[in-house]
Amino acid sequence: MGISTANVTGSQKVDCSDASYFEPKCSGLPDYKRNSPFTAGAPKYHTALARRLASVTTAPKDCRVGTASVPRIGDEPLLSNICRTGDFAAPRDLVSALAPRPQKGRLSLLKADLIGTGQSGLVVGYVDISDDKYSKDPYLSLWWLENTQGRYVAVYGGSYLAVQVWAIRPFGPSNKARRVFVRHQNCLPCHPWIFLTILDFSHRPTARPFQFAYDLAHKGFGDTVEYELPGWGHSVDAEVSSRVPAQHAANTPHLIQHFRYRSEDKHEWLIFTCKGLICDYEMHTQQKIPAKFRKLWESGERL
Repeated sequence: MGISTANVTGSQKVDCSDASYFEPKCSGLPDYKRNSPFTAGAPKYHTALARRLASVTTAPKDCRVGTASVPRIGDEPLLSNICRTGDFAAPRDLVSALAPRPQKGRLSLLKADLIGTGQSGLVVGYVDISDDKYSKDPYLSLWWLENTQGRYVAVYGGSYLAVQVWAIRPFGPSNKARRVFVRHQNCLPCHPWIFLTILDFSHRPTARPFQFAYDLAHKGFGDTVEYELPGWGHSVDAEVSSRVPAQHAANTPHLIQHFRYRSEDKHEWLIFTCKGLICDYEMHTQQKIPAKFRKLWESGERL
């Protein structure tokens, strides 16, 4: 199966002297998994944040609420679904009070109900700059702040290179929970592979990603969805289309992908079904999707 060569983010060994590829052990980022920046515990901050979030409204589309300066790149936009200036500034001040080490001006906030309790929390993003001696690359570090018995608990979601929060929506066997889709890439000064990681923040102390198989043996599960494969000699040169079917049930497909090869007349349809966080595929190689999946594909939401 040709596409199996592309899903290497989790296993590829990279020399730290190479300034382009993401390797957690030499990324030059703080160890947020062991040392959370959310260290301030004054009850007044938690109470004030809950009150503020209850009163702010969200916009249907994310808006730009500031910029973060990134070496070699320039100003990167900070996005939020809290678009009124006053509504955004107050909760950001309170998040900064709970996590005093990160620079307030590099924080972004997305109000959401991820767990399905009817009570909104915050997806907090922080634009990190690697202090690795070989590079100063931008990463987005993510947390989910959930109000638990009057206090906000921070669940760490990981740090990703050149990132956007692509969507917050249901995914997998559950209609209740919403997942955070993170769009990221494997390198900056190159023609990059683009991936999606789908995070489930219902776990603590760190979020858990959905795991996808792309190899022929159905054994190599990784925490990325292959989203764009540019070729150029280091990956399969294929156009990738991805859709999430509208229905969510335990035994129905949760993700359908179409790989159309540019250099040859070859098609691959990967029909992923998830059990818990583990998503395995069945593959079909004809030009058109099999008839039994056609309605799911046609009615599915494009990623």
